[in-house]
Amino acid sequence: MEQIEAAMNAKYLSKILKTPVEKVTVTFGSNPGDNYMCVIYGLEAELASGEKKNLVIKAYPNQPARQQMLEMSNIFLKEFVVYDFWIPAFKKIQGSQGSIKLSVPPYLDGAAIDNTKTTEESRAEPKVDKSNEEFRLENFLLMEDIRLSGFKMANRLKGLDAHHCRLVLTELGKFHALEMMDSFKPVMESLMSASDKMVGESFGTDSDIYIHYKKFAENDTVETMRIFLEYQLYDMDNIESFLRVKTEFPANFEKGPWLTTCHGDCWVNNFLFRYNEDGSKPEEVCLLDFQLMREACPTTDLAYFIYTSVDGPTRTKHLKDFLKLYHDTFAATCDQLGVETMPGFNYESLLIRFRQAKIFGMMISLPLLFAVLKNPEKAEDLDTLELDNVGDIFAKGMNLNDENFLLRHRLSEVIQELYDDGVF
Repeated sequence: MEQIEAAMNAKYLSKILKTPVEKVTVTFGSNPGDNYMCVIYGLEAELASGEKKNLVIKAYPNQPARQQMLEMSNIFLKEFVVYDFWIPAFKKIQGSQGSIKLSVPPYLDGAAIDNTKTTEESRAEPKVDKSNEEFRLENFLLMEDIRLSGFKMANRLKGLDAHHCRLVLTELGKFHALEMMDSFKPVMESLMSASDKMVGESFGTDSDIYIHYKKFAENDTVETMRIFLEYQLYDMDNIESFLRVKTEFPANFEKGPWLTTCHGDCWVNNFLFRYNEDGSKPEEVCLLDFQLMREACPTTDLAYFIYTSVDGPTRTKHLKDFLKLYHDTFAATCDQLGVETMPGFNYESLLIRFRQAKIFGMMISLPLLFAVLKNPEKAEDLDTLELDNVGDIFAKGMNLNDENFLLRHRLSEVIQELYDDGVF
């Protein structure tokens, strides 16, 4: 907190906001259980005019193991580049009359270190403010606080309903039209073991569901995820080999790669929603956290979102409608931008590729559902953990011995659905 207060002082914010600032108050903006790798702070700037301006700063955590993970993955730099270059470049290309509006928080300033280079080569100093030389954060993102305009998190324990899902899928359709993953093998193995136990208890160890699931889970899960992310781009036959019930491809089906810019971390806490006056229905969504943005097949984002943030009944009832909405939005946005869609892009092809992506949806939902459905009262404060292995942060936070019946239920829904669909 002291570093944030020192860097985000009145002199610095006066220059950023282009108006005199008299006082700055810093508060914590995230809580244990939000499962953010970085730390969020709220800033209230009291202007000389008497008005107040509310901002949010995303910064490095104080906990050494979390810092180590960020430095190993270099993901903070990636998000800085998204806000500082990628989004402004898109806006510049569109011009002042751009018809495609990305729903992201308004960005004000930031900095990031490239951890692939030595300290001497690059202790990144973008936009160095000479009037604020006393202290400058090395890694931060400064944005307007859209929570003050009504945006807030949805209840991650409930799962998103159809109204929330339609907003997210519409936004992803636009995002994908605009044209990496580190895993910890020991953690994945323990997660597979824990989920194996839950599936056995839920369906019985003699059931076909459990037998097929256990056979799938005995594979090298991390390697399977790597193969999926790499080969779905170029070799659909390789991915098809993972499916228990093979796909019947239409005669005119194009197996060429679908490549686009993907968000990479599409789970419920990375979306903020603004609701109608009585709070009964979401009307707008804002995308957050671009640290895992990568080039991949768009179905990886779709499966990531649908299997981590949506419950079974909602998926069963609305899945095809959700995919049709995504398809129509993506196609319409490409048309607005005057660009071609992906090779052979149509609704039927999307259904086929999404079925393959269900493999990824299941594998990514295993670690994330442990975190998403964690009881907030039992959530670990990641800043208090002192662990040498950064992978242990996740294992500790998930607390595999916790009797979480909601987790058991949601996991069973995913397993049942994918078994019925012949995925494993």
